[in-house]
Amino acid sequence: MSYLKQIDSLIVAIRKSTIEDICQLYPELNKTEILKKLAKPKTPEEVAEGEKKTLEKKQEKEEAAAKKKQEKEEAAAKKKQEKEEAVAKKKQEKEAKKKVPKKKEINSSAIKSEIKKATDDDDSDNESEPETEAVKFTIDGVDYLKDSQGVIYDLVSNDPIGTLNQDLSIHFY
Repeated sequence: MSYLKQIDSLIVAIRKSTIEDICQLYPELNKTEILKKLAKPKTPEEVAEGEKKTLEKKQEKEEAAAKKKQEKEEAAAKKKQEKEEAVAKKKQEKEAKKKVPKKKEINSSAIKSEIKKATDDDDSDNESEPETEAVKFTIDGVDYLKDSQGVIYDLVSNDPIGTLNQDLSIHFY
């Protein structure tokens, strides 16, 4: 141990015994008050060291507060992004539902007459394909044509697209 440290240790021991003696003689006195009165003046190095420690503690607190604030901001940003994504997804789903094909109202008797004209124009096909009468039929809000055998035709192009099942659903070709 260095000479200066030995002196400091001795001074501390003397002060400690002195403070304990004073407290025994005067029990009404507070030990903290006595310590304040007997505190030795600090050297400039000790003052600088104390200030350095105080500054380090202050910086640590500020860094912890900044880190906590940043984490909160990141969590809020993540939550906001998730919310925006959910809203966008709902919007897409709504738009997808809106894109259901629009119904075109066509008079089934007009189709029948066009089919009849087409078959009358081509006598060779008329002999091989008998004329089929179809009626307008709606399934799940979509209009189709249906013949007596249960064949389903596209309302616009009159092309056969499937057959009608017993549960009133379409089996598409």
